[in-house]
Amino acid sequence: MIGLLNLLEPYDLVSSGGLDNPLNVHRLLEAMKFAFGARSEVTDPKFAENVTRLDDFWTKEWADEIRPKITDNATHDIDYYGLQHDTPVDHGTTHLSVVDQWGGAASITSTVNLIWGSHVMDPKTGVIFNDEQDDFSVPGAADAFGLLPSPWNYPAPGKRPLSSTAATILENPDGSLYAVLGGSGGSRIFPSIAQVLLHLAAGYNLSEAIEKPRYHNQVVPPITTIEVGPEGEDVGLSKALEERGHRVGLFDINIGVSEIQAIVIQNGTVWASADSRKNGIAAAY
Repeated sequence: MIGLLNLLEPYDLVSSGGLDNPLNVHRLLEAMKFAFGARSEVTDPKFAENVTRLDDFWTKEWADEIRPKITDNATHDIDYYGLQHDTPVDHGTTHLSVVDQWGGAASITSTVNLIWGSHVMDPKTGVIFNDEQDDFSVPGAADAFGLLPSPWNYPAPGKRPLSSTAATILENPDGSLYAVLGGSGGSRIFPSIAQVLLHLAAGYNLSEAIEKPRYHNQVVPPITTIEVGPEGEDVGLSKALEERGHRVGLFDINIGVSEIQAIVIQNGTVWASADSRKNGIAAAY
């Protein structure tokens, strides 16, 4: 997520219309694809051939190297973004953002992975066991979603599978707490959090930033998805993206493919919002 935001930083999206500007949405999607390309190189550090590679992806230098590849007038084929693999979309994830009266904060993302996890429940406690092993790639076989395997993400003894969770805590320049965010939705998690942050920077309040329609492209499958709410499709945006070569797919915003739960503290007031896509709630006590 930091790499994605570093790629976007010099564009100054806020002063040019935020994500209501089709060009900015195109740039977001292109940066998102490069972020997924970088993500495909990530593995458990204990099993990495290059243990410093992950550190590269959140540096300004990496972003400066990649950014010239973002073209304003067109998107590109899969190989352009350096994607080596993809992982399945998560179906059993939940997120909790918490702030206490003393300024302590926690951002917690938990998952059983696919629907009902491993389909095994402990008869005494009622705990559903996860099937996190499915987050590994299997040599020579597609995963549960038909995605091709990645050599970086093959299972090994003691190895951790790849995840897209991005539990986030932001501080103000003086070190005080500004925000706690996180979400569910498998591969859509970190791009969704990034978009909420961009909307906050553009002046939207927390609820507005979370509720606005989101865009997503993870290179494979080669389609840009746009959420559509009760107001209907933004035809101008869809046309502008299609003119740049994006294959656009629309889906109902209420399906709840990815959801964000967040807290923002401004001028001593705590604002909390739970994503309506998942019928979550914000609570204080």
